[in-house]
Amino acid sequence: MKKHFLYETLCIIAGATVLALSVVWFADPAGLVTGGVTGLSIVIKTLSLQILGFEIPLFLTNLVINIPLFIISYIQNGIKFIYKSLIGMLWLTIALWFCEFLPNPLYVGEDLLLTALLSGIFAGVAIGLVLKVNATTGGSDMLASIIKKKMPHANITGMIFVIDAVIILLGLFVYGPVKTIYAAIAVFVASIIANTVIEGLHFSKTVFIISAKSEEIAKSVMSEMDRGVTAINATGMYTGEDKKLLFVVVSAKEVHKLKTLVKEIDKTAFVAISETKEVLGEGFEI
Repeated sequence: MKKHFLYETLCIIAGATVLALSVVWFADPAGLVTGGVTGLSIVIKTLSLQILGFEIPLFLTNLVINIPLFIISYIQNGIKFIYKSLIGMLWLTIALWFCEFLPNPLYVGEDLLLTALLSGIFAGVAIGLVLKVNATTGGSDMLASIIKKKMPHANITGMIFVIDAVIILLGLFVYGPVKTIYAAIAVFVASIIANTVIEGLHFSKTVFIISAKSEEIAKSVMSEMDRGVTAINATGMYTGEDKKLLFVVVSAKEVHKLKTLVKEIDKTAFVAISETKEVLGEGFEI
């Protein structure tokens, strides 16, 4: 239990730190409002300088906005629901402060495309690490969960989208359409990277084989590739013949070996191969 808690905490801290770097090094200097409380913090920082003559720090806005959200969420759900996200929010606040003092070794000047890509990559890695342990850094996720508690039939994903869209719209009025488009690119890249971090790159292939020599093929796959094979009763609708449909899941690098093995046994075998996003069970990660 302690090791599990330590692993989750390290993922949250690492994720929150990388997210802070994404904001401080790339999004904030370029005026890319990518949604969430951090995006709102960027807008407030700029507006405070224009209206008040001084900048309200990113970390301060992040803390002030999140405090009431966490209090309400605590009242609604208790500490078990928010404790991991509380760690994420507090560390993100600290990281937004100390990252201001760290030089950016990946500074790309005024190149908005590279800045958006780097911002998205950093943010995606960060979000992936945090979500992988079922935590958040507060902000729009927390607000959406609060609304969901009051409106059980509301779609939480839709609410997060609306909240972030409103914040990005604020960025449109403050920074203009060009930077808003690049902010959208950053959001798109972040979503792809986050999914990759969460799900990994362990893509597999699902293979269906129809052959008159299905038993021989199955035995060969099991003995030479150490992969399980499932035979499914099937009927050829054109011929009306009963056949065995073999179902096999292999890693991407094993596909060539499987095709070669099938071809050696039956050159006329029908083989269909499709992408499989995730596989759990014996022989694969759980």
